[in-house]
Amino acid sequence: MKIAFKTMGVLAILYLAILALPLDENKVKAEREPEHKKVYLTFDDGPSETTDELISDLNDYHASATFFMLSPHMKQYPVETLRLAFSQNAVGCHGVTHDKEAFYHSASTVAGEMKTCRQTMENITGERSNLVRVPYGSVPDMKPAYIEALKRNGFIMWDWNVDSVDWGSNDDSWVSKTMQQVELVEMNQQDPVIVMHDKEMTARDLPALLHALQKQGYEFSPITENQKPVVFQ
Repeated sequence: MKIAFKTMGVLAILYLAILALPLDENKVKAEREPEHKKVYLTFDDGPSETTDELISDLNDYHASATFFMLSPHMKQYPVETLRLAFSQNAVGCHGVTHDKEAFYHSASTVAGEMKTCRQTMENITGERSNLVRVPYGSVPDMKPAYIEALKRNGFIMWDWNVDSVDWGSNDDSWVSKTMQQVELVEMNQQDPVIVMHDKEMTARDLPALLHALQKQGYEFSPITENQKPVVFQ
């Protein structure tokens, strides 16, 4: 019995010693919380009468996005433009005409439309952004001379690696298609950059996408000018 009591006493001392050891708080936190991944939501062609609804949807999920806007639309919706510029979201330029023949006519038309768009934004908001997305993406129409013209004028061009195809959908099927692409991008160890559009149907179904991404552990971040751009190869 004395031996048994001695053994129990040693075990008790060891147990108390383990409890007294300092915890690695970062390790405990990592074990308790899922790893957060970044996703970049982007919206083209705005602003519009739908912009406020998009902002409201994003706010409901504490999400930030990047809006690539057209110069005429900023003039038509200056209040929405101001709201975007002074929110948690990022803003960039999408050009003037959104017409392939006009925009991609020459290096000067490519740079000229973006300079006009940037100046419109600055005139309305007082803010200057060098982020741009060219209409329909940079492949196949952005020639090396066009890309160089943008760089000379300080612009930073972004494409995407997830196409929501919201522009061609008549129902919410684009949400599940988007999530399928997100999974593939994640498998390639990349951060998803999702292209969407400032339109009514996208705003209607956006909460479903935000919920699905949040459930997968994604954090919603705006694009910054310090990041390495995602561009088509």
